[in-house]
Order: sequence, then structure tokens, then C-alpha cells
Amino acid sequence: MTSKLVDFKDRLKKISPISLAISCCRGFRKGNNPLSTANSLNSSGRWHIKGKFGAIYTGESREVCKEEILRQFEGVIPKYEYKLAELNTSLNKVLDLTNPENLKLLNIEEEELISGEGTDPDTVVIPNSIANSAYDTGYEAIIVPSATGLGRTIVIYPDNFMNNTSIKVKSEKKLF
Repeated sequence: MTSKLVDFKDRLKKISPISLAISCCRGFRKGNNPLSTANSLNSSGRWHIKGKFGAIYTGESREVCKEEILRQFEGVIPKYEYKLAELNTSLNKVLDLTNPENLKLLNIEEEELISGEGTDPDTVVIPNSIANSAYDTGYEAIIVPSATGLGRTIVIYPDNFMNNTSIKVKSEKKLF
């Protein structure tokens, strides 16, 4: 898969990272650690590279998280219990792909960020390429439009955390 990736490192140099302090949500299967990247490290996804680096996928709201999970299960409520964690995050080096100017600098369209099947690397080459380049250049997170169309997704890369970066679980409750 990595041979198909496009190198965005030079284009990322033209973008100023932002810092972000936000309360966001993470949907996860009961019994799992909401701050773990293990599941993403062992599976393909839109904003991480299987076997190279994992990610914590979060949504800016409960609705975004719920719909992202249901999208994975084609709209059917999963048979296993899922929980929702509210996270307090403070990030220093974030790539904002909801900013149209940044998309211009990368020479990409918003549709390229949300099209394709997230678990099929052949259909998400652009997101995987951006994620790979952002990860390699030390970005702690990427903000992108949610593929559900409901809001934003914040994809967090804990391996790249700087000294004053933090992510804490504020609360957990049943999602479905």
C-alpha cells in the first residue's frame, strides 16, 4: 500500500499548523481503552497507515461519533456495546483540513478527503498520503470534515505528542 502514497511533505511546509484546545468525543467498544491506538494500528483506515502508526479518531460531538460508528456497520447498531468518552485535549501542532486555504495549498478538493471506503486503502490514497506525510513531519492531529457530513473529525497521533500536549478522559457513558 505505501508504494501508492503521494508525498505531501513539501506542500505541508506551506501550511501553518494551529494549536487546538477542544472537548471532543470518542466512540469505542466497551472494554477497550478510549485512548488506545491498537485497533487502528492493526487495521486500515482513512487517516492512518496500518502497521506504521495508529490514531485516535474523535468527533467534535456525540452525533458525529455515533454516525461514524454506524457508518462502519452500514447503519445497523452493532451487537457489542459501545461507549462514548468525552475527552479534553490540548494539541500544539494540528493540520486544519477544514480551512479552504490549506486545501488550496495542498492542491486537493474536500471531496478527496471524504470519498472512498476508509477501510480500503486503494480508495483513500489521498487521505492516507496526507496522514502519512503529516505524521512523518510531527503533526499531533488532523482536523477534517466528517465523512458523515455532520461536522468535523479530529484524528490524533499520540506518538507525536509534544511536552505540553495533553489528552484526558473527562467522562464515559453508554453510546449504544
